[in-house]
Amino acid sequence: MEKFTERCSWATTDLYKEYHDNEWGRPVHDDNKLFEMLILEGMQAGLSWLTILNKRKEFRTAFDNFDCNKVARYDEAKIEELMKNEGIVRNRLKIKSAITNARQFIKIQEKLLENAYVLLKNGGNMVYSTCTINKKENEKQSYVYYVIVFIYCCYAVRLWRA
Repeated sequence: MEKFTERCSWATTDLYKEYHDNEWGRPVHDDNKLFEMLILEGMQAGLSWLTILNKRKEFRTAFDNFDCNKVARYDEAKIEELMKNEGIVRNRLKIKSAITNARQFIKIQEKLLENAYVLLKNGGNMVYSTCTINKKENEKQSYVYYVIVFIYCCYAVRLWRA
């Protein structure tokens, strides 16, 4: 028996329904998935999200499964290769933006790992939103997730004050 899922009115195609039911509005704590969404959101600017979802498989292949360490090392030759790939959005500025974002993403990870090291060195006490470490279950939440949440909160406050 198929489980009934209440959907938003925009989930009109099978691809949209799949995205809606399995991804949209769900918390993400995995850095690779967060980086993927960062890149796809950047590529979507000025286009429909359905266009990006239709090209997602090609994006994964073209951008090395959204491995930020690989994307950060892309050079001009790789940019030219991507510009010839008909399966993705071939916009030079968006491609360069993805590379820049990969480099910044890594810097954020490194900075937050430094903070986590200091945390662990000081008894593993919790710190507001930069990092959460559950010592009992030995689980780590994505450090980048908390930075992104913080950025969104700052943006929301800025809009609220305007």
